[in-house]
Amino acid sequence: MKAYDFRWSLQQQWHDTENGFRISGGSIGPDRLAIESEIRLKHSLSNDVDVRVQLKEETFYDKKPLPHPLLEIALHPWLIPIELSVLGTAAYDKRQADLGAAISFGLRPQNYFRVIWLEQDYFYNSKNVFDESRYTQRPRVFQIHSDYWFNTQLHGQFSWQQSRPLTLLLTEEKQKFQQKSKQLHLGLSYHYQQNNIFAIAYHNFEIDKSLEENEHQQQTITFNSLDIHWTRFFYFSYEVTVGSQLDIFSNQLRNITFPDQHFDDSFSTWQLYSTLYHSYSSHAAWDIGLYMGRVKKEKNYLQKDISDTQKNATETKLRTSWEYHSVNHNSSLIFHFSFNLDDLANDPGDGGGISFQMKI
Repeated sequence: MKAYDFRWSLQQQWHDTENGFRISGGSIGPDRLAIESEIRLKHSLSNDVDVRVQLKEETFYDKKPLPHPLLEIALHPWLIPIELSVLGTAAYDKRQADLGAAISFGLRPQNYFRVIWLEQDYFYNSKNVFDESRYTQRPRVFQIHSDYWFNTQLHGQFSWQQSRPLTLLLTEEKQKFQQKSKQLHLGLSYHYQQNNIFAIAYHNFEIDKSLEENEHQQQTITFNSLDIHWTRFFYFSYEVTVGSQLDIFSNQLRNITFPDQHFDDSFSTWQLYSTLYHSYSSHAAWDIGLYMGRVKKEKNYLQKDISDTQKNATETKLRTSWEYHSVNHNSSLIFHFSFNLDDLANDPGDGGGISFQMKI
């Protein structure tokens, strides 16, 4: 997954983009892709009214339904930088429509503090004509986002999301489904000596869900990621990054009735990486990356009659990329191919991918 990340300069460009889209898909196994895609559109109807549309998807550990675009109508008619917004998603099945509001202090994309409240599946109970299911506690999401330049060198980012536990009664099947989640992102970058950047980023999410029928089934998914890196730019055409990243993914499944679904599953990796990017013409560039990580995967069954499993290995890959970009670098199309340095003679290929980013 790390090999398919957008490089630092593209990440910074996207951070300040209010009109654009990007997508990245990279192979993480014989049958699966890691997908990251996002669309941002903004149009000012006047000096006081903005309309925004946003769609974001990130998939790497499980198949997810496609999200609905989020529509925002923002008002800022005052001399002070305060923005009030109405948010919502439209869905053919009205049960799945969302409705919410937000307030922002400061104007995006930089130096702001923003609070969002969103009621998900807002019309579910009143518009459900398909079955007898209903919410006894409807899903609700509370978010806080902040981005601030403390001075010309120090830049901080904060994003936090908490969902209220939902309870859905599936009355025809006599089941009760519950779910809650939370998410946190912290970022800090120090820009020094004009062309040097030292950055640290932490990302966490946790999803807890359960299904009660004749037996109780529960699943808790947790992900933690810490990335520290240094990036330097040379002569406007070279970009070098050296860093380290720690990732820990855990999946706890509880089902007493079926022993093979009653376990603690974890995957962790600590890796060192380095990348070198060079734009060698007005439209083309090459990019190579070396990634070396110590990997640990284990599954511990709570039933003693099933044997636990554990695997440890060192994985090394070389990623090669070729980029075709616009003259102003606002659009970049990137092709990736990786080599398996662990067994280059017998199994040389280690996955490929395509990325595209465009700032309108």
